[in-house]
This record gives sequence, C-alpha cells and structure tokens, in this order.
Amino acid sequence: MQNFRIIARQGCIALALPFLLLTYLFLIWPGLSGPFLFDDFPNLENLNALWRNGAGPYLGDYIASFKGVPGRPLSALSFLLNDMAWPSDPFAFKYTNVMLHLLNGVLLFGLIRLLSRHARCLPNSDWFALTALALWLFHPLLLSAQLLAVQRMTVLSASFCLAGLWIYAKLLLSANSFGKSLFAAAVLGLFTLLAILSKENGALLPAFAWVIQATLWREVLAEKSPIVRYFSVAAVAIPSVAIALLILYTGLQHDAYSGRQFDLTERLLTQIHVIPDYLRQILLPTLADGGIYHDDYPITRSLFDSASTILQALLLLAISSLALWKFKQWPLVAFAILWFFVGHAMESTVIPLELYFEHRNYLPAIGPLMALAALPFMLKSYQKTVAFMLAGWFCFLIALTTAQARLWGNWEMLATVWSTEHPMSQRATQEMANYQLVSGQPEQAIKTYLAGHQRGINTPDLILSALYVSCIANLPENSNWLEQSLEKIKTAPYNHGSFSMLQNLRGLTTSESCPEIFNRSDWFLISEAYLANPKFRKHAEDFIRLERARAFLDNEQADLAIAELEAAYKINPSIELSQKIATLMITLKRLDEAKHWLQSGLNLPQPWLKQAMSSQREQSHALLKAVNDYQSTHPTQN
Repeated sequence: MQNFRIIARQGCIALALPFLLLTYLFLIWPGLSGPFLFDDFPNLENLNALWRNGAGPYLGDYIASFKGVPGRPLSALSFLLNDMAWPSDPFAFKYTNVMLHLLNGVLLFGLIRLLSRHARCLPNSDWFALTALALWLFHPLLLSAQLLAVQRMTVLSASFCLAGLWIYAKLLLSANSFGKSLFAAAVLGLFTLLAILSKENGALLPAFAWVIQATLWREVLAEKSPIVRYFSVAAVAIPSVAIALLILYTGLQHDAYSGRQFDLTERLLTQIHVIPDYLRQILLPTLADGGIYHDDYPITRSLFDSASTILQALLLLAISSLALWKFKQWPLVAFAILWFFVGHAMESTVIPLELYFEHRNYLPAIGPLMALAALPFMLKSYQKTVAFMLAGWFCFLIALTTAQARLWGNWEMLATVWSTEHPMSQRATQEMANYQLVSGQPEQAIKTYLAGHQRGINTPDLILSALYVSCIANLPENSNWLEQSLEKIKTAPYNHGSFSMLQNLRGLTTSESCPEIFNRSDWFLISEAYLANPKFRKHAEDFIRLERARAFLDNEQADLAIAELEAAYKINPSIELSQKIATLMITLKRLDEAKHWLQSGLNLPQPWLKQAMSSQREQSHALLKAVNDYQSTHPTQN
C-alpha cells in the first residue's frame, strides 16, 4: 500500500508539471503577437551585419556588432534561431523566449526538489517544489523578460544559472574528496562562463551558490570532511568577493555617471525606493504601473527629500540585518532575503545603469516566492487556511498574467495604457506616437509628441519627432518648432535616444523629402547645437561627427567629410572608422593617405574575442593589398 501511494504521488507530480507548463503557454500565447519594442531595435538590427554589402553570412561580424566585451555572444547566436535578417517578425523571437522560460521552470523545479530533499529547513515534498515553480512561472512581473524580445539575454543567462546550480548541487552532494569537490567547482565555473556570455549578470552564479550553502545547505556541508567543506565554501566565496569588487570598481570609475541625469549617490538613494517597489510587485502585484517604460522614475536627490526615503532605508537595513543575524535559526527566511539582494547586486547598486526595469527580478524573485510556497507545508497548525490563501493569491497571479499577456499582444492597447500610466515617460510617449504614425494617424502622432513636450518631458526629441512626422506626412509645421528644438538641445540632458532622430532627419535631407519644411541647412544647425551641448559633446561627439560626415558626402563635399571623419577618429579610434576614411581617400585617389589610415586602424589594440570574431582586420589587409597592387601597376598614381 505504501509503495502504491508513492507511485500515485509521483504520477500526480509527473502529470501536474506538464499541465502547469501547457497552461502557462496557453495563457501567454496572446502576448506573442505583440510588436518589437524599445531595445529590440538597436540590438536586433545587428542582424544586418550578417549580410554586409549583400555578401555573407559574416557570423563573426554579427557577434562582434553587439556592444561590450564579450558582447553576449551566446544570446546573439540564439537570435539566429528565429531569423537571419532584419526587419523581422517578432512572434518567433517571443515564442523562443517563452519556451526558454518553460525550460527554466523545469530547471527550477529540479533544483528546488533536490534542495528540499536534503535541507531540513525546507519541506521535503515534491508538491512544495511544484508550488514554488507555479508561483514563479505565472508571476506577471516576469513577463517583460519574455515578451521583450531582446531580453532573451536575461532568460538565457538564467537558464545557465539554474542548470549550473542544479548540477553543482548534485555534484556537491556526492563530493567525498577534494577531487570531486574540485570537479563540482569547475562545473559551476563553466556554467558561470556560459551565463556571462549570455548576459553579464550571470557572474552572480557563484554568489547564488554561496547563498544556498550558507542557509539551506549548512547541514549538508557540515557533514562533509573539512577539506571538502572548506574548499566548497572558498570555491563560491572567492569568486563572489571578486565580482563584488569588480562591481565597485566599475561604479566608482571617474566620470562613470557623466552620461546620466543622476550621480552615484542619487542612484543609490533612488534604489532605496526601487528595491522595496520590486518586493511590493513580487508580493502584491497589480495591473497598474507595469511594462518596460520607467524612464520617468523619480530620482531621489537627498536622503532627506522625504520621510519615506529614511523609512525605506531603515526597512532595507532591518531586512538585511535579519538575514545575517538569524540565518542559522531561520535559514529559509535568510535564503529568501539574501537571494533577492544578491540577484540585484549588479543591476541595482553602483553600476551606472538605468534606475528601474522589471526584468531585473527574473532570478531574484525566486527567493521570496520559495519562502511563500513553503508556508502551507511549515505552518502545520494553520495549513488549510494558509493553503487556501496561497491558492487564492496564485489565482490572482494567473488573472494578472492573463490580462497582461493580452495587453502585450495588442500594440494599440499597450501603447495607450503605458503612455497613460507614465505621462512623463519620453519612451511611453514615443511608443504611443509611433503606433499612431504606423496606423495612419500622423496628425495624432504630432499631437502626442507636442503634448508630451508641453507636459514638461525634458528632451528635444519630441519636437524634432513632430517636425519629422510633419515632413514625411506632408503636413504643415509650426515655424517655431526648429527654433524651439535648437534652444532645447543646448541645455538638454544627455540622451542616447536622440541619435536615431538625428539619423532620421538626415535621411530627410538626403532624399529632399520636404525642403520647404526641413532642409540640409536646418539639419546642420541641429547637429551644431548638439555639439554645443557639453554633455552630448562629451559622450557622443564621435557619432555626431560621423553623421555630419555622411551629410557632407550626400552633398558631395568630400574634404569636409574627411575633416569630420578624422575628428571622429581622434575622439574614438576604431578599425572600422579607419576603413571608412581610407575608402573615401581611395575614391579621391589619395592612395598614400588611404594606406596610412588602414595601417593606423590595424595598429589599434582590440579585445581578443572581438578580434577573433570580426573580419575587419582581414578587410583592412585586403584593402591595403589592393592599394599596393594598384600603385605597383600605376606608378604615376599617388
């Protein structure tokens, strides 16, 4: 009879797991029909690097086109599963993200199941693991990691983290010698590398392992021999400390925050509000105030700006102190708190990233949700009451996720809701106007841009966008728009998003779409205004110079274009830019100068991984050889 009960219980689990996965897929399906958004465009347009000049595919150039070192190459490669060209259809990208989320659910179930079987502080029940999985899988806060296509990076990095923790925990259980513990550490290191190559915060994997060992599995380690125990602690603690020091080093660099509207102190003070907001969204999610556009999040300028800043700082201090003080008596509570804080150690501390994104909770949410899932199994006296309340909360999660998925799948509804909830968000305003423009409502798009400007959104982009739409739609424009934008640009805070509008406006002058509304002289006035702004000049002068060079080339002013390119190269030398200058020199028959620029580019140091992947050095060598061959057969040519 006992064996029958065990088999029946295992059979129920075996059926319940795929049922949960399929149910989630059914509920999330409407969200897959939504559009590309926000960071999808600057990242996925790198697919164009596969087919440079109609040739290719240049796989190395495509991977190297992603910013940073190493540039998240595994995530970049994963995008090729969905398409190898741009523009593309967002459905396939979002579908793959959801499939990875389901895979992560299976990995999380396996990890929690293994941890609970050997941790006295956890319920030794597969139903506990399944409950924790369900709460995490269906949580609406995780939607942006799945339905924003480019957040494949977050989801894939999490896949390697969860798989690495599961395998490491399994190996650690059987480690009864130094060699086996060394092998377990090596496997953890391998998965850490794979997670980093998907997204940099994969470097936190050893810290997650340390949290597990220090809280849930203290007894497991205590039963090991001293050499295994000490090495296992050191194997996760040393990399964790190294990563913490690297995070501090990155955030404390001189001028690290010069391109932001806040400094280091203000970022840390603002995170005092952000972190509790994340916790509130995990424990008490709502339909309102969701999505990806939080560029209007209020910046806290001083600890004494409001009483809530001090109170929330004290709350965070109390929570973290509780985790450290009671980690032996209340290991599950300590695990939930430490896991959450470790998960935010990179993106919510000193590194000068943007202030708030929901997808940053993809892994950190596991800690608090595991603690919630354990309540019905641990509070025996109130088991039925707590189970009933948790079931009701889970149904609430399902309802929110279902509603949010439908929102993500409907561009008009999504743009309308997000712009209404975030009236001071430049990005939400631009999303609404972009939808109106694409759906054939240019007049409404212009009104949306101007309304955002009138509300006080501090950027010239909205006025310039209205000018752009009036041009392409051949609508009358306000004669003051150009003057207003020029005045705004001179004092505007640095905004990377301004670059695309500068490019779009240059395209209008190239095609001479509406010379009576916007012409080449107007464009040069705008570019000069950006150069006159110290913040844009400091962080984007090379880009602005490149755009000016293209504008001069469009006007067949090669000498002026060369001057701009040389100025851009002086600011930010690159082998790609040296090729552009050399190519222009070749067209002007200034061959010795072309050779000089090609050699200058070849002499530049490059990160070894980028150099190994990119074909740019080979291109420079090929151009250099072609110039030398031409000069040898035409000795009279310079």
